[in-house]
Amino acid sequence: MIMARENLEEWGTNAEVEHETVRAVVEAYAEGRVVLPEPSGSEGQKYRYAPGFKSERFEPARTGRYTAGTVSAFLAWSPDKVNPILLSSPPRTAAR
Repeated sequence: MIMARENLEEWGTNAEVEHETVRAVVEAYAEGRVVLPEPSGSEGQKYRYAPGFKSERFEPARTGRYTAGTVSAFLAWSPDKVNPILLSSPPRTAAR
């Protein structure tokens, strides 16, 4: 994810790059390639379960739990930037 930060600094950003960056983090988390902080909050909070993007109720036995806040912390981005991306279920771009 360091490359994402470097690319944003060098080339600027657009919505597609931001969506793909968030998708890459969620997919890497699902595959165990990155570690996200444990989500904090109450059981009333909506969680997402990698590799999915859909917000769901808390399920204590389920693994891969994350929130916009945990992805934001990993990327050092504002939750205000990550949450709308997750809500829109980031589109996958065509292979190049």
